[in-house]
Amino acid sequence: MRTFAITVILPPVAFLILAHMLPAVLEAEWVVWMISLALWLGGLAAIATSKWKLPVQIAAGVIYALLAMPLIPLTALFAVCTTGNCI
Repeated sequence: MRTFAITVILPPVAFLILAHMLPAVLEAEWVVWMISLALWLGGLAAIATSKWKLPVQIAAGVIYALLAMPLIPLTALFAVCTTGNCI
């Protein structure tokens, strides 16, 4: 459950909190990429430290690495759009 929370729930929640509490933070593109990278690496670390068997960890890590990198920045765009400041 902890791994699921870190990999799936944390990125959108983190960006929603940042977008509503500190909207100027998400205006800089490099900040969004740095936060995305930190969340992505945190998700990979959560998978690596999970109590799953090694083949499951490897499969989950590869799937997460391929899917999360393009999707995490999109959650930032969604978070900014919820504030009414969409493109």
